[in-house]
Amino acid sequence: MTIDEYLQAVRQQVMHDLQKHYGLSPTYREDLNSEADCDEESENLPLVYIWIEQLGPGQGRCILSVNRSLIGMAVATYLSRDDNSFDHLLDTISNDLSRMCAGAFDYTMKHFGLTSDETCEAIAEFLAE
Repeated sequence: MTIDEYLQAVRQQVMHDLQKHYGLSPTYREDLNSEADCDEESENLPLVYIWIEQLGPGQGRCILSVNRSLIGMAVATYLSRDDNSFDHLLDTISNDLSRMCAGAFDYTMKHFGLTSDETCEAIAEFLAE
């Protein structure tokens, strides 16, 4: 097995592990209003979370994020953090999850004819029930 084949197998296994242990459903976090809030709470965040960045009074934008700390722990199960490939694999998996979840989010918006803010609010209301 080549190193590229090994890294691809690790990537697939980590994606499987993350989905199995944490799920891919986003969790709305109304307590997050900035990147600084996300950084501060990173240890307590789910794998996929939605938050509204406050841009000013009554202004915000809905953001879907993935928890790189959880992804890093999953990658570290198979690859040492000192390995030269660790950061690349972490970035690749983080980007894969972001694109996949953002694609589902965009599909939901288009399917229901909602803006991103309306979709975010609808998800927040649904998850709060």
